Amino acid sequence: MKRTYLGFAFAWAALSTPAWAHGDQELVTDFGRNLSISYYELGAEGELLEATAFTTAIEVVEFCGDGVELLKDVTLWMPEHGHGSLPTTIEQIEETGECVMVSDVYFSMPGRWTLSLSFSDDDFGVAEVHIHGVGGHNH
Repeated sequence: MKRTYLGFAFAWAALSTPAWAHGDQELVTDFGRNLSISYYELGAEGELLEATAFTTAIEVVEFCGDGVELLKDVTLWMPEHGHGSLPTTIEQIEETGECVMVSDVYFSMPGRWTLSLSFSDDDFGVAEVHIHGVGGHNH
């Protein structure tokens, strides 16, 4: 299956991925929105690949679920070190309208990170991810 993402066509790879590594993270926001979270890496040809481990190579995060079209900001923060990362970019996936892709996700080092989600209706949610290793970015 191909989807248009940031002006390019990416092939969604069907990889055998452990449940802990992809697609099984759930988030319930303050207003009760149920969202699923999936993590992706960019391949050498710009293709979107399911993350096989939580490494710094993760560059795209997909959020799917209730009212996700109201998502206006995702901020990465590393609580133990007191720093964040670069601003992220949110793209609506037009085929379904039930998911958004967040790009420009840069986990600059291993450790515990939070993803703070802000919605246009003042809803808020926080997801946590532990980055275990260092991977390479393709930019």
